[in-house]
Amino acid sequence: MRKEVFIPQKKEFRIIITSFILLLVFFQIPFVNGEQDFISLQIFNNYIDLESSLKVIVLDLPSISVSPPNQTIQWGEENISLEWEVYSSSEYVLWRNGSILCSGSILDTTIVLEITDWFNGKWSLGTFNLTLEVLNTDMVSVSVTSWITIAYTIGDEYANTAVNTAFSSNEDNAIGAPDGGYATLFIGYSNGYVTLDMGENEEILNGEGNDFTVHAQGELYMVKVANSLSDIPTSLGTGNGTKSFDLSVIGFDSARYVIVEINAAEGTVELDAVEAINYNTLETDEDNPIIVGPEDFWVWSNMTFVSLIWDASDFTPMNFSVSIDGSRVQSGPWNGENIEYVLTCNYLGFQIIRLTLYDIFGNSAYDEVVVEVHEALEVETTETEEESFGLIMPILAIGLIVLTYRRFYRKRKE
Repeated sequence: MRKEVFIPQKKEFRIIITSFILLLVFFQIPFVNGEQDFISLQIFNNYIDLESSLKVIVLDLPSISVSPPNQTIQWGEENISLEWEVYSSSEYVLWRNGSILCSGSILDTTIVLEITDWFNGKWSLGTFNLTLEVLNTDMVSVSVTSWITIAYTIGDEYANTAVNTAFSSNEDNAIGAPDGGYATLFIGYSNGYVTLDMGENEEILNGEGNDFTVHAQGELYMVKVANSLSDIPTSLGTGNGTKSFDLSVIGFDSARYVIVEINAAEGTVELDAVEAINYNTLETDEDNPIIVGPEDFWVWSNMTFVSLIWDASDFTPMNFSVSIDGSRVQSGPWNGENIEYVLTCNYLGFQIIRLTLYDIFGNSAYDEVVVEVHEALEVETTETEEESFGLIMPILAIGLIVLTYRRFYRKRKE
């Protein structure tokens, strides 16, 4: 007679044998990190006790037990950390889209990748294949891949603001995730309602199945949607309690505004939240960098140099270029901070200094400043005039310096 027994991980139990059998025991070995485990089999009967021990030696093979899940991360977000847990490994190589991102010796069981410098780290928008390969001393390797999507803005699934209301109270309770706090809709000389804005670039999208859920309690309510506050809202029907809705019913591809209106003769509707199931994630940046530069100005030729400073900003900065009369004089990477250029005043007449900014997605913007250099005046004096002129000249010079400083730092008018 043959009998098979499967022993689960870390379990211990007794088998009663009533007749002679061939006993096959299968063990599930628990996960270990290179150490030795022992499995003991004991057989008892009325005449003799038998005991046998089996030593299990786990081979020193590299393994990766934990890796980052596939996920979407917002570009520029702080405190981003991706972690892997590895065993029996001495070296690692982390690949990003087929190129080595980093490598080195493994000193601990945890490998951590922190994203702190989005610009210099070349973390542009899009999807990245992160593959970690670990090796042991015998150069045996194992690898695992995670897919990381970098988006311009992830958005969220909940309403951001209540923009239009009537015969309602505590409307802000309907903003954000369901939390048991309610906005109340009641009957006045018309039905009470609240219009919730899901947010710019965070619209509800028409996807597979239902697209958003209304979390509420109380009486019957009507749900309408729109993409502009100037549009006439389109009805998706009524609901009671918590109910989900599908934009495909009315042929909408998206909806930014959700209107919840009480649809009963009496009583109230308690609205907790509107939660999107399918919603927009903006994966590109179409906005140009912002530049605020100095006004056009002039200086005397006896000034050695002047400093031009532009207030500059962008969500995904890349590089900058400064040119004088069409010829580039300075360029380099731009991290989103202000740009300064020192102009040498070794010319007479005027020059056009242009700053051009670029972001990761090819958007650009420029600002031009005209700097004119006037030849410094030389005044001839007689001996009798010299003393009085010497008193006037310092006052005149101070006035020119202050005027130049104030004109230079005043921002360009729109």
